Amino acid sequence: MTELSMIKSYSHGLQLILNPDYDFESVIKDVCYRFASSRDFFGKSDLVLDIEGRDLNFEETRAVIQAIEYNSDIHITLIADNDEARDARMVGMAEKFYFEDRRSNAMVIDRSLKSGERITSERSIFVLGDVPEDAIVTSGANIYIWGMLSGTAICGAPDDANAYMIVGDMDECAVGVGRHSREMIPEKKSFFKKNVSNTVMIRYQSGTITAVPFSTMEDSRG
Repeated sequence: MTELSMIKSYSHGLQLILNPDYDFESVIKDVCYRFASSRDFFGKSDLVLDIEGRDLNFEETRAVIQAIEYNSDIHITLIADNDEARDARMVGMAEKFYFEDRRSNAMVIDRSLKSGERITSERSIFVLGDVPEDAIVTSGANIYIWGMLSGTAICGAPDDANAYMIVGDMDECAVGVGRHSREMIPEKKSFFKKNVSNTVMIRYQSGTITAVPFSTMEDSRG
């Protein structure tokens, strides 16, 4: 299998190698999976991140940082790319970007949504924050929510049952995949479970919408 991303350690932190031959959405999904499934291994740490393999703009770099921090206990303090070190807090100070392709590229919302706000796109949507109660996100393709989903998220609108969403954490919410919809009530979290990722993949299968821990979704990388 061709690797979409690779993680290596080096003297100052982590080196993340991103495959330039795949669309950004597929690569960032793979990054989410790798860090979610390695959460215990990395533990809590402040690290420098060196990104290699492809040139990223500010918003793409910010999406990578969020993918790592929401799926692990790592805090990225510095970004090293193109022989330049930058404060990670300053990444993402550019405007939202839009790509032309409906499924292989994405619309990025670089903040949490406001209550009552509605976001709609034929493209996949990345929300680098929360979707609160009464907010609605509707995508003709896939949805990635790095924060908490408490509102409504609909992927594959209006009738693509093969679409999916990846959610960093969720409260009571409403989700839809194509023409199918469901109210989601997450299980209560145990105080005794530590270093467990709350990230889930939501998709339609076997006649219902399911939410499965993302770190167990080995087949979701394909």
